[in-house]
Amino acid sequence: MKLEVQIRNESMHTTHQLSLSQTEASNPTPDDDALAIFLFLISTTISLMLSGYVETGTMDVLIDYLAMDPLQIMALHWLKNTGRIQYNRETTRLYEDLREDEIRILVLEAGDPDSEISCRLVTCSHGDRLPYDAISYAWGNPANVMAINCNGMAVQIPVNLYNALFWLRKRTEDRLLWIDALCINQEDMEERGDQVQKMATIFSCARKTLVWLRPETKDTKGALYPPVRYDRLNKNVGWMFRAPPGPFGYNFAETEDKRDLLDMDWRPLMRLLEQPWFTRLWVIQEVARARRVTVLLGKTKISWDKLASTVTELHHRGLLDAVNFTEEAARGAEAVIEMQAARERTSHDLQQSLLRLLLATASAECSDIKDKVYAVLSLATDYNPNKDGVSFKPDYSITDGEAFTRVARWAVAKGDLDLLLSCATASDMEGLPSWAPDWSRIENHSPFLRFSDRINFDATRFTSNTELHRLSQPTYPKVEEDDTLILRGVQIDVISDLGPETRFQNTFMPRSLSSHRLARECNIKWIEGCLALANSVLRNTIHERTRWKATVELEKQFRITMTAGMTGEGDSAPQAFQIWVKDYIHWLQFGYPRWIQEETRQTSNNAAARPLPPGLYSDSIAAVESSISMWASKRRFAITSAGRMVLVPQHTSKGDVVMLVEGCRMPYVFRAQEGGMRYYRVIGEAFVADVMDGGFFESICAHEGREKLIRDFSVR
Repeated sequence: MKLEVQIRNESMHTTHQLSLSQTEASNPTPDDDALAIFLFLISTTISLMLSGYVETGTMDVLIDYLAMDPLQIMALHWLKNTGRIQYNRETTRLYEDLREDEIRILVLEAGDPDSEISCRLVTCSHGDRLPYDAISYAWGNPANVMAINCNGMAVQIPVNLYNALFWLRKRTEDRLLWIDALCINQEDMEERGDQVQKMATIFSCARKTLVWLRPETKDTKGALYPPVRYDRLNKNVGWMFRAPPGPFGYNFAETEDKRDLLDMDWRPLMRLLEQPWFTRLWVIQEVARARRVTVLLGKTKISWDKLASTVTELHHRGLLDAVNFTEEAARGAEAVIEMQAARERTSHDLQQSLLRLLLATASAECSDIKDKVYAVLSLATDYNPNKDGVSFKPDYSITDGEAFTRVARWAVAKGDLDLLLSCATASDMEGLPSWAPDWSRIENHSPFLRFSDRINFDATRFTSNTELHRLSQPTYPKVEEDDTLILRGVQIDVISDLGPETRFQNTFMPRSLSSHRLARECNIKWIEGCLALANSVLRNTIHERTRWKATVELEKQFRITMTAGMTGEGDSAPQAFQIWVKDYIHWLQFGYPRWIQEETRQTSNNAAARPLPPGLYSDSIAAVESSISMWASKRRFAITSAGRMVLVPQHTSKGDVVMLVEGCRMPYVFRAQEGGMRYYRVIGEAFVADVMDGGFFESICAHEGREKLIRDFSVR
């Protein structure tokens, strides 16, 4: 190898040349030459400066030269020497067949802005240690394409990818990139399935991942570089990276800087989060596995970690609603939070089950529904492709329903029935049984068991000191050949009536008094509707003394049910929460705390329309609203034939049954179906206050006998 640099000084009519030589016999790899080229560049700089080459033009050339990527320069030189890349070679095929350990790398050729975009595909393995950058982007509309030259052939690629290559191309040097649309033969289903399984390795081996959104425009200008805005939020989020990463709820408590944050112009960030990349499913894996991630708007860039911490803090403090983010931007923000959680868990080698990943990414979009599963397989710590590939693996030749059913069968075999049933959906997908979730249309993205690291629900646990065990010894359910799931359990109640549909809104930090008033009116109307249904339980109570005691107990159960006994962040509610819920309902009804004196109320100007000032009382009310927003508002309030108050899935109907299932920590709602043989359909998880700790089941088993209560039932 011989590398030469020539710098000509026109005024002195001289040329300065330095060279670095190495024998070809050594056959160096890119890593072997990295140190040599680095030292060579430093010596070049020092030599030129000592020689007096300091004129503006000369230094500009030198700066351009030093801005080159030495690792990629050496890698490209090595590829040429080994015959991997031949710029003048004609080819009749865009893709050559890959061996098991091979991938393709794209060589983006240097060029001026007005020249044709040209590139070459190079076959290599990870053992070659090529210093490539991986590109993460959104494909966009497949009908919108532009042509580039690849391997001497005209190739149509998505417009957004064309823009990315245009902005990433350098004037003076080629670049090594990995891009799925070009490096994978998308027409070869076998290769596509094989390369999908290597995506995690591809992105983790890349030097960095470049997230391409689009060229910067007027409406996004400033979204990536608002230093004051980002710094003021980021200074408060140190806790986020100290705590175990994962899903968390809301904390609407008002702080001193919240008003200042509301006064900032968040429109550029909103427009940024509306970009389709944020809701693309495949990018979750790409971000989670990357060593470093940089977000690009044209030439403008920002680190992923800085963007993610800002969005996470806005979400956690309930500010996304307050700053009037659009629905698309809010979805983008949620996607950022899930990607950062996956990235943190991956970097800390924490457990990530496949079902939890599927739940966390259910709102993300993909062109092939089967990718709902395949795109996150590499992140799942409980899926081993060598062992579990027998049950299912990326296969694009099967139907969507069959792909989801294979995942569900695998989950049942591994004993993950609880979370599987929690994600049940009212799906009409062909060939999909009700116990197998349709991951393309999950109703509630926050089932209780998603917070199992904080929530201690265990409805089938015995609580006596002498017999601590589950409903029975762990035995996996049985799945028949026709996809009928055989479960064992006990029916504990029947849904007799349902409360109003949820229309809950965040009343804290509103943009205007009118929006605050409308939110309060909406919330109290819904809560009063639920409370009226709860009060109907007392109609059969005749004696006044008994009615009074029942009323006290009913109010207590109502407050527990509406918050699921937890804070908005998934922790057990403190003892004072019961009083706080009562204060919250009073505040929604009248607009002031219960302890404010009558004369103060009368002299206050329009007190009922005004948000509470910062302080202890408003913080306690904010805590209650955070909890209701997180738990009850995502479900349906209902009562049972036995007079229980429950939270059930939105599509629950009267007559549905509540059952405890062997091996499950939550009660579940099922719907009996008509047919030659009686079977059930899964509706989803339920919260039943007096059942969640296992004490109820212990008591009825002691009274009735466990064997008499438990029975087998079929689910389709």
